[in-house]
Amino acid sequence: MRKLVLLSLMIMSGLFWACEKDDSSSSYDFALTDSEHKAVTEWNILVSGGNKSLSLEAPDAWTLQVEYLSGGEGWLIASPTSGKAGVTTLNLSVGRNASYMDERKANVKITCGSQTKTLTVTQSARDGVVVEPLQHELNYRDTVIMVHVAANIGYEYQIIQSGDPWITDVTGTESKAAMEETDLSFMVAANSRSRDRSATIEFVADNGETVEVAITQKGQPLSDVEYYAMYEGTDIMGNVQYVQLDAATIDAWFMKSTPTKVQNEPHMYNGTGWWYAILDNTDNRHWGSEQYDFAEGTWGMRFKATIAYAELCLRGFGGGAVTATLYAWDTDYATTIAKKPIMTVPYTGDGSNDWWFYVTDNATHLPAGDYLILFAGDAGTGIWGTPEKADDIAEGFLNGESTERFISLSYNGVYAEHGTNGFASYVAQDYTDIVRVRSTDGGKSWGTPVSVYSLNKAKLDATYELQWAKNIVITQASNGTYYAALSTDGENKKIVLASSATYEEDWTIVADKVVSGVTVSSLIEVDGTLYLYYIKNHNIYVATSSVSEINFVEQGLVYEANDWVKNVSVVYDAAAKQFVMIYALDDQLHNCISTDGIEPFAEGKIIVEEMVHTGVTYVDYVADVHRNIPSSDIWVGYICGTGAYAMPVF
Repeated sequence: MRKLVLLSLMIMSGLFWACEKDDSSSSYDFALTDSEHKAVTEWNILVSGGNKSLSLEAPDAWTLQVEYLSGGEGWLIASPTSGKAGVTTLNLSVGRNASYMDERKANVKITCGSQTKTLTVTQSARDGVVVEPLQHELNYRDTVIMVHVAANIGYEYQIIQSGDPWITDVTGTESKAAMEETDLSFMVAANSRSRDRSATIEFVADNGETVEVAITQKGQPLSDVEYYAMYEGTDIMGNVQYVQLDAATIDAWFMKSTPTKVQNEPHMYNGTGWWYAILDNTDNRHWGSEQYDFAEGTWGMRFKATIAYAELCLRGFGGGAVTATLYAWDTDYATTIAKKPIMTVPYTGDGSNDWWFYVTDNATHLPAGDYLILFAGDAGTGIWGTPEKADDIAEGFLNGESTERFISLSYNGVYAEHGTNGFASYVAQDYTDIVRVRSTDGGKSWGTPVSVYSLNKAKLDATYELQWAKNIVITQASNGTYYAALSTDGENKKIVLASSATYEEDWTIVADKVVSGVTVSSLIEVDGTLYLYYIKNHNIYVATSSVSEINFVEQGLVYEANDWVKNVSVVYDAAAKQFVMIYALDDQLHNCISTDGIEPFAEGKIIVEEMVHTGVTYVDYVADVHRNIPSSDIWVGYICGTGAYAMPVF
């Protein structure tokens, strides 16, 4: 027994000595090794973290301590933290490094007696992009926002926004390198709409991770929304139909009254029952002061007739051949003469210096509008004119080039009634003029009204009631044909349908009476069916027809509006697959919804609390030619006492 105790003491003493002095002299070395029995002094771990098992061989009792060098504390777990002599499995565990910028580092120190083994643990920082703040909520005014970005990896970013760009990158680049902090600046334009809008700045790191910054901008109070005058004046008859042809081009169609003129100059009455409406009442302009010889080329003049007329009258000289060609003016000289002329009239002069040439086919009555007349003939023959040009009245041409010389021309208006004194009570036939006004900048500015020749001509040739039509609506069917529905005024109200293959010209009347006793409101084609909305006894009704065979069938009441409705507009929301009605009441905008356009529209709700102008009588969504409204950037046109206006609303 004594020998055994002594042997045990000798063994313990040897172990102590080995730990203190010489590991090789002990049966246990002091070593920290991996699974391949290789000494380990460092552990480099990825950002995701992980676990590691090591073998600790100690000749005596030992302790473990973690010394944190960076990245905070507590992120490294080691167990066990103490033990006896022998071989021990040491487990290390590291979680994910949430930091994008800072790596984590710690020393694992194992002490046995006076000796220490050190394992250095290093964890890389997270690869990616840190962006703050992640949300910006802005008012409707223009501003600049700052986005702070910290990254240890390359990245790109882009602005995701709908409609016209309203957020721009002030910083000037959309790509950044790794290991940098950057403040990015973005200019946010003022929101001219009353509807809130949103956008996203998307950051994409090289490792594929994505960070998004959400930007929301409040809509402008409608009282502050900028509006644009489409037409200013009190002579708009009925409604205005807004047709958006593309992102920048909007047409506004409406009817306006033509001026009433009474004959009051005896020398201008020629005894034929025509009323002379000359371009200028001075003698020089009517009779001419200079002779324009056809030897110089083709003479022409663009002129604007303010009333319906039956013939043009001019004074010529010489005895040669003369040919007059009349066109409806379109955009410019070249575009105009490329189209089919209205009429071509030949004449041979009588050799005198004072013969009269009447441009007429003795049958055609022409509507008010913008025209081009060309004259050509033999040398030595010509027409009288004056060098005094009036830009607001007409424009002269010689061989297609603008000239300051001006043809003396009058047009003979169609009279409506006459008196007993020969001339004093001759009245030019008054009627409504269908005009189109175009915007090429999305509705911010508008051109001057242009008479739509063929549609006015079709209306002029139709019934007397149609000549005083007040409302017009236009749509394009799926077969490519354009339809215009016109409604008359007075006791014998009715809707007449016209069609065209070209939208702007070649209009003809295809149905003289679609519905009687009503006022047209809207015309829409959806899935091969035409929906014609009209007002009857202050309520809203609909009739439908197949596009393939025009035959409207009345479907009945769709909205009971009573006596407060002056006019409504119906469009189609293709995205939501529903019909939308809009109307004005008490200077507020209301809309109603119908799923199929035939079932009654749901009770309206207010979509605009207060209009910019008071006394609004008619409103219309700015829709495409099929009467479909977009999902965003919606404009509304409206009429009030001072004219017609357009403004962005949603």
